Amino acid sequence: MTVEFCYLAFITADYYAINHGLLPRFLHHKKYVLFTVTTLLVIAVSAACRSLIAVQMNEHLFHTPVTGFAALYLNSIINITVWVLLLTIGKMIIDRTQINQQLELLEKERVKNELDYLKAQINPHALFNSLNTIYGSIDKNNKVARDTLLQFSELLRYQLYDCSAEKVSLEKEMDYVKNYTAFQRVRKDEKLVTHLNIEAIEPGLSIAPLLLVVLIENAFKFVSNFAERENEIIIRIHTEGTTLYSSFINTKELQQGNLSDNSNGIGITNLKRRLELLYPEKHTLTTIIDDEPIARKILREYIEEIDYLELIGEAENPLKATTILDTHTIDIVFLDINMPKISGINFLKSAKTNASIIMTTAYNEYAVEAYGLDVLDYLLKPIAFDRFVKACNKAKEARALQKTITDNPDKPDDHFFIKCDNQIEKVLYDELIYAEAMMNYVMLHTHSRKMMVYITIRRLEEQLPTNIFIKVHKSFIVNRNKPEP
Repeated sequence: MTVEFCYLAFITADYYAINHGLLPRFLHHKKYVLFTVTTLLVIAVSAACRSLIAVQMNEHLFHTPVTGFAALYLNSIINITVWVLLLTIGKMIIDRTQINQQLELLEKERVKNELDYLKAQINPHALFNSLNTIYGSIDKNNKVARDTLLQFSELLRYQLYDCSAEKVSLEKEMDYVKNYTAFQRVRKDEKLVTHLNIEAIEPGLSIAPLLLVVLIENAFKFVSNFAERENEIIIRIHTEGTTLYSSFINTKELQQGNLSDNSNGIGITNLKRRLELLYPEKHTLTTIIDDEPIARKILREYIEEIDYLELIGEAENPLKATTILDTHTIDIVFLDINMPKISGINFLKSAKTNASIIMTTAYNEYAVEAYGLDVLDYLLKPIAFDRFVKACNKAKEARALQKTITDNPDKPDDHFFIKCDNQIEKVLYDELIYAEAMMNYVMLHTHSRKMMVYITIRRLEEQLPTNIFIKVHKSFIVNRNKPEP
C-alpha cells in the first residue's frame, strides 16, 4: 500500500505565510497583482517540496511503488490550495465576526457618549440656575463672596462649553487665566502678593485650552507661607507675533522638603505630554536656580525673549530647587555656583536629573570641574544675550538628539547615531577605534576620519555597548577589539 506524505506541515506553513505575511504586506495595501503572484509562488514551491519528499520517502523508507512526480505535484497543488483556501476563509469569517462585535460595542459607546453629552447639556443649566439662586441669597454687602461666586461661574462656563474644542481664542483663555488666578488668590491669606501681567496679546490667535492653568495651579500649590516676610507669585504672559511667552514664579520655603512625584498629581506630566503632541519641537520647560534676585531677573527676561523656552520656576538655592526638579519634568536648568547652604558644584554631584545643566557664574576657575560633571555649557557673568542664546540652542540640539535616540529604544547590533556638522550620522561599532573627551565635546577616532561631536563622554558611554567598548580613563573610551589607538 502506498503511504502518502502528510500535508499538515506544508498546509500550516503556507497558511501562516499567506495570512501573516502576504495579506498584510500586499493585499491590505491594494497590491493585488503582487499578492496573487506571491501566493501562487508560495503554494507552488511548497507543493514541489512536498512532492520531492513524498517520492523519496515512498522509494527509500516505505519501499512502495513510486508515483510519478508530475501526478504527485498536481495532487499536492490541488490539496494544499483547497485546504489553505478553506482555512483562510474560516479565519476571515472569524475576523469579520470579531470586527462586527467591536463595531457594535463602539456604536453602543457612541450612543452612550451622545446621551451623556445631552445630559451634560441639560445639567449645567440647572447648575447655573442654582448658582444664580445662591448669588441672590448672599448678602449684598458681602461683595467678596458675590464676586468669588461670579468668578467661579465664569470658570465653570468656560470649562463646560468652550474647552470641548481643540483650540480656543487666546483672548478667552486669558480671561479664564485672570478669573482662575483671582479665584485661587481668595484661597490664600493676605500675606500672598500676586502679580498677573498679561500684555500685548496678539488678536486672532488660538491655543489649546487649559495649558497655562496647570502651571498657575502649581505656583499657588507650592508658594511659600512665610510669617515674617512677603510671599509672592509672579505670572507674566505676552505674545510676539504668533509666539506665546509665559513665566510662572513663586517664592518657596526650604523646610517644605522634597515632594514625591505623586504629590504633584498628573498635572505637569499631562501638560508635558499635551505640549509634545500639540506643539512638537516648539516648546521648552526651564527652571532657574540662583541666589541673586537681579541675576534671576536677567535670566527671566532672557528666557521670555526665546520662543521655545518656558520658565517653570526659580529658586535662590539648590535645596529649594530640589522640589521643583522632583515634581516637574525640566529640560534645562540654569545653575549658579556660589550659593548659600550648598554650592552649585556640590549640588550637581548629588542631583539626579536628566535636564541639561547650564552654569551661570562669575567664577571661571570651576569650569573644568563643571564640565567633568556633564555640564552642557558654562556662562560667565555678566551674561550677554547672544551668548545666552547660543547656550540655549546647544541645549535644544542636545535634547533633540536625545529624543532621536530614545525614540528607538532597541539598541542596534552594529552601529549608533550621533549628530555631527548639523546632521545625524551613523557610526559602525567596528569602525570606531576610540573616543576622546574634550570638555563638553568628544572626538571620535574612526578608521576613515575624525569627528568632533557635541556630547559628553558620559552620555556617549551610555550609548555604547559594554561588551564592545570600555572606559579606560575618565577622558577615553576604547574599542575592546582595537586596544591600540
